[in-house]
Amino acid sequence: MNFAKIQNLFKSVRDQRRESLLEVEGLALLECLGIRVPKTLVVTSTNGVFVLEEERLKAFGEKVVLKAICPGLMHKTEVGAVKVVLNSAATLNAEIAQMHACLIGLGGIAPCEGFLIEEFVPHDAQFGNEWMFGVSFSAEFGGVVTLSPGGVQSEYLAKVLDSEKRLLAFSSGEPALIGNQSLAGLELITKRFRGKDPLVSIREFERITKTLQEFALKFIPHEVLELEINPLVVSQGELVAVDVVCRLAPGGGAKVSALLFPKPLEKIQALLKPATIAIVGVSERMNPGRVILQNILRAGFLHDKIQLIKEGVSEIEGCACVSKLTHKVDLLILAVAAEQIPALIENILKEDLAQTIMVIPGGFEEKQGGEQGAQRIQDALAESRKTPSKGPLINGGNCLGIRSIPGRYNSMFIPEAKLPTPTAAESPLVLLSQSGAFVISRMNHLAYLNPRYSISIGNQMDLTAGDYLEALERDLEVKVFGVYVEGFRPLDGLKFVTIAKRLIAQGRQVILYRSGRTSAGAAACASHTASVAGDYPLTKAMCHEAGVLLAESFEDFEDLLRVQVSLGARKSSGVRLGAVSNAGFECVAFADHFSTHHGGFESIALAHFSETTLQALQGVFKKAGVAGIVDIHNPLDVTPMCGDEAFIEAARAVILDEEVDAAIVGCVPLTPALSTSKDSGFAQAVIELWKSTAKPWVLVVEGGATYDGFVGTLAAAGVPIFRNADRAARILRLLLKDHKKLEKQGEN
Repeated sequence: MNFAKIQNLFKSVRDQRRESLLEVEGLALLECLGIRVPKTLVVTSTNGVFVLEEERLKAFGEKVVLKAICPGLMHKTEVGAVKVVLNSAATLNAEIAQMHACLIGLGGIAPCEGFLIEEFVPHDAQFGNEWMFGVSFSAEFGGVVTLSPGGVQSEYLAKVLDSEKRLLAFSSGEPALIGNQSLAGLELITKRFRGKDPLVSIREFERITKTLQEFALKFIPHEVLELEINPLVVSQGELVAVDVVCRLAPGGGAKVSALLFPKPLEKIQALLKPATIAIVGVSERMNPGRVILQNILRAGFLHDKIQLIKEGVSEIEGCACVSKLTHKVDLLILAVAAEQIPALIENILKEDLAQTIMVIPGGFEEKQGGEQGAQRIQDALAESRKTPSKGPLINGGNCLGIRSIPGRYNSMFIPEAKLPTPTAAESPLVLLSQSGAFVISRMNHLAYLNPRYSISIGNQMDLTAGDYLEALERDLEVKVFGVYVEGFRPLDGLKFVTIAKRLIAQGRQVILYRSGRTSAGAAACASHTASVAGDYPLTKAMCHEAGVLLAESFEDFEDLLRVQVSLGARKSSGVRLGAVSNAGFECVAFADHFSTHHGGFESIALAHFSETTLQALQGVFKKAGVAGIVDIHNPLDVTPMCGDEAFIEAARAVILDEEVDAAIVGCVPLTPALSTSKDSGFAQAVIELWKSTAKPWVLVVEGGATYDGFVGTLAAAGVPIFRNADRAARILRLLLKDHKKLEKQGEN
C-alpha cells in the first residue's frame, strides 16, 4: 500500500481546488491500495474536439467501456455517460461525439473534461457477481468499511433486502471475518453451488476489507469523507474494481472534533455504590425530590449518610438539612428546575464538592433555548477535567434516576405505589436506558426479574452508554446487559460494540433496542433526549458483527431479557432443536420455525432423536396407555391425553437426548389430563425438571388469565416461560442463530 503516492494524489486534486477525484484518479488510488483495476486511457480535447487514434487502442481487447469525465457527476449510467462499445477508433470517436452532445444538451451537469477508455472486464452480471465496498465516517462508529451487493441494482437491493442480508459493516480496528456472515449472494460465489466450483475465495473479500480498514485508519475523516467502489466484479477468481467515487474532506483536511478530556470512569463506583448522598430539591411538601428521598431510604440507605441542601429547615424524613455543601459527597442529586442547574454545577465543580452528579431535569439540548445552559455545563466540566481531581462524572440530564441494589439506593422519582419494589431475588441484569419511561416500564413488565442496576442515562451530556458498558464490565455479577438507546454520542457507538464484543466473548449477553429507525422516529428522538438518531442499518450491521442481540420490538427485548437471565450459564453446544408439546398446532409452529434446510443452505435444524431416546419414549407412552395414538418424531406431539407423569418424562427424554442441543416444551394447560393449578404437583414437577437439567430449554404455556397463577409459580422458580408458541420459537431461533454465528467465529 503506497501511502505516500496516495497523499501526493490528494494534494494534486486539492491544488486544482477540487474535492472529488476523477474516476481515473480514483482507479489510480485503488491501484495504490493493491486492488485490481482495469487498464485505462484518457481522451482529452484539441481545440474543443475529442479525437482518439487507433494506435492507442492496441492494449485493449475486443470491447471497451467508454465513460465521460465530468467532475461531480456521480451516477453516469442514469444520464448515458457510460457505454460498452467495440474497440475501434471510428466507433469510439462517433460515440464520444454523440455522448458529448447529449451531455451538453442535458444542462446543469458539470462540464465534460474528457473521456475515459477503460478495459472491459469480462464477468457475469447476475446476482452475486457485482459488489460494492464503501469507506466512510460515521459520527457514532468512526471510520467504517461496508460491503453490500453492488452494480446498478444496488439501490433497489437496498430497498428489498433486509439490512442483515444486504449490508456488512466493520470498524477500522476490528478483524473482518466475512465468512461468518449471511450476506445475500455471498455463498453463491464463494462456495460450491449446484455442482459449480466457487468463483472467488472469501479470503479475497477479507483481503480487500482489511486493505480498506487500513485506508480508513490513515485517511478517514481528516483527509477523505467517503470512498465508494461500485461495482467490484468477479472476474477470473478476483474482485476487480470498475468504478469508484472518492470525496475529500473540505478545507484541506477536516479534523475530528476533540472530545472532552478523558473521563475518570473509576469514579462510577461512587455513583453506583455511594457512601454519601446529597440532594438539592427536596420539599417539605410532596414533590419529585421528596419522592426520590423516600425511595432512597426505602432501599436501605442510611439517614445519617444523606444531606439535603435546603435553607430554613433542620431535617426532613429524619435527614439533616444544610444550607450548602461543605464536604465532598459521592453522589449529588439535582432535582430542581433546569434553569438552576448550570449555576449549581459550576459552583460544585469549582469547589470540587462531588464525585458524581445526577441531573434529573431535562430542558437542555432537547428543548429550544436550552443549548446555552448545556454548553455552560460542558465548559465547566471540561475545565474540571484539567484539575488534579479530574472533576466529577455526570449522569443525565433528563434522567429519571438510578436504582442500584449493591448501592442500596433508588433515586427514581416514581412513588412506591406506582412502581412497587420487586420482591424477587436479585437478577444478574443491568437495564440501561436513555428513556426513563422505557426503563421503568420494563421493570414493571418484567415482574419476576429484579435487575442489579436500573439506570436512566438521559441525554448523556457526560456518561454514555459505552461508558457504562466499560465500567460494568468489571462487575462480574452482571451477566446480561439490556440497553435502550435513541442515539450514540460521537464515537460512542464504536466504543459500545467494541466492549460488547468483549463481554460476549466472556459468555455474557448484550441485548440492544435501537429506536429512531425512520426519519419520523429520529425527529421524535431529537425532541425527547436530544440524541440525533443515526443510520439504523449501520447500527444493525455493526451490532450483528459484534454478536449483540438486536431486538426488533419491545416484546422481543423483554423476551430476550427474560430468557437470557433464566438460562444463565446454560449454553447451547450446537443448533439442533428438540421440541415436544401436547398440542398439534404448537408442533406445527415449531416445525415451521426450525426446518432442516432453508434457502438451499444448512440452517438451524430439528434434531433426529437417538435410538436410546426412541426406546425411552416408547416405554413412557406404553406405560401411560397412549402408545397407540402417539407417533414418535420431532416435534413430538404427546397429544392432550398425556397426563402429568408421562408429559414430564417425555419432555425429560427429549431434553436429555445427546442429539438435542436445546429444547422447547409446549403445554396447552386446558387439557383435563394435566393438573395446571398454581400449587399443583405438575407445577412442582416442571420446576424439578428445570433444576435437574443443564441444557437450555424454554416452556410455552398457551393459556389465558386462568393460568396466571400456574405461570407465576414457574416463573418465580426461574423457568423461562412464554405464553405463545410462535413467539417462543422465534426467540429461541434467534438465540440459536446467534450461537451458530459465534461458533463460526470460534472456528476462524
